[in-house]
Amino acid sequence: MFEHDNVARGVVIMQSTMPVAVFNYLFALMYRNRPEEVAGMVLTSTLFAMLWLPLLVAVLT
Repeated sequence: MFEHDNVARGVVIMQSTMPVAVFNYLFALMYRNRPEEVAGMVLTSTLFAMLWLPLLVAVLT
């Protein structure tokens, strides 16, 4: 049971650090609510995720 708690903790941490989804941009575009700013967030968070996620996986395993 203790092992499952660690796995669940790792899953929650990984999900919390995922980049902003492209669907956020599509919703911003559809509702005309600053889509350029949201596109910048998608790009920035994806670039940071490429650096951060491999390190996080190494720490969590």
